[in-house]
Amino acid sequence: MNNIIKNVLLGLLGLQACIVVLEILFCLFSLLMNKKGNVFLTEYILENEKQNVIMEVILRQMIRCCFLLLRIFSGVFMIIFVDSIDLIEDDINPSISFGEERIYLISPNTTVRKPYLQCFLRTLSLEILSFLDSEENVLLFLAYFYFYSTYTDFLLNPLAIPLMLILPYIYRKTNIKLYMKYRLLKPLVFINYSLALFYGLKAALFLNKKLEYHNLQQHLHILFEFFDKNGFIRTFCTKENSKCLGIEILTISKIAYVHLIGDIEALPDNELLGLLYKQIGLNHKIIEKLLLWLIFIFLEILIEISALKMVKELIVKRYSRIGRFFIVYLLLQISIIPYLTCVKNIFLHNFEYKSDEYAYKMTNVYDLKTVYCKQFFLNEDWMSISLPFNLFYDSKPSINRKLDQIIQSSIK
Repeated sequence: MNNIIKNVLLGLLGLQACIVVLEILFCLFSLLMNKKGNVFLTEYILENEKQNVIMEVILRQMIRCCFLLLRIFSGVFMIIFVDSIDLIEDDINPSISFGEERIYLISPNTTVRKPYLQCFLRTLSLEILSFLDSEENVLLFLAYFYFYSTYTDFLLNPLAIPLMLILPYIYRKTNIKLYMKYRLLKPLVFINYSLALFYGLKAALFLNKKLEYHNLQQHLHILFEFFDKNGFIRTFCTKENSKCLGIEILTISKIAYVHLIGDIEALPDNELLGLLYKQIGLNHKIIEKLLLWLIFIFLEILIEISALKMVKELIVKRYSRIGRFFIVYLLLQISIIPYLTCVKNIFLHNFEYKSDEYAYKMTNVYDLKTVYCKQFFLNEDWMSISLPFNLFYDSKPSINRKLDQIIQSSIK
């Protein structure tokens, strides 16, 4: 691998590591100084005796940061592993297929002094390369390694662990002819297969509770009055016995599909109305959000295509075109794409702030802040303390920033 490219990739990962370490330090400071965050959130915690709960939230955030650090260090190992590929020689025998070519290690230059960790990772990479023995196996190893390192966050969910462990076995048992015929495409097929299956299983876990349709006229008359006033035909759906608390609304023409999640009936009418206007504010931005997603998908594809054309031979010289393309794709995913996601999150956060602004203009600010605090604790949301971490890893602003923004905007 070209040294300049390697240093740039390691630098990008290093910046991500600094952001995560900074978040851990802020969490430690919050625990030691007993600082809960926003003034209104602190008052809510004291009034409702949620001190132990907020400590658990901060500890959970620290555990999340540890898993993210593990993901970043896995990316560092992947870069060193790819850099080690050019330290092997191919003993090509024209009479056998490419998948059976043997590789041998070049003797390392022991006179050059390097940091212990770098030497250890380099030696480990070379040992793995000698064991894998072929380009096909190396690419498949990178695909598996990328999958498990990317989804370390899901290890926090006990239900996801067995799914992650059996996924390669399911993949192997459901092989298709394309996979068997074009062996070097196996890694790319695995990545797309795993994404589709894993998110499908995640959605199944989310929707495992029974949905019940019934008349909510007695408890939620305020919602009916609102939609009747605006001439909407209403369709209501509730998710019973859910920890989450929220309202989802989708309006198509004059039909309003309202999804009530959790113990929504326990909210007073004023808080329920604030939650309703918040969701309506988000619906006003739904077209803009869709366009934003499409623009950033296009930018991601454009960046990947440009990088594949420009630097594929600077990353790995000895592999086939498909192999070089796949390796460049993985390196982009772990190093550059997170920064593109950060830019996208800035716009998504702004949409949230705009919907909050719409909500507090239509209802009471205090009620809106109160229901946000209830949502935060009941939904067991993440609480990012530092702004860089919030922008990098959360598509929604943290509870502290939402409350700060509401207070500042209401003063204006």
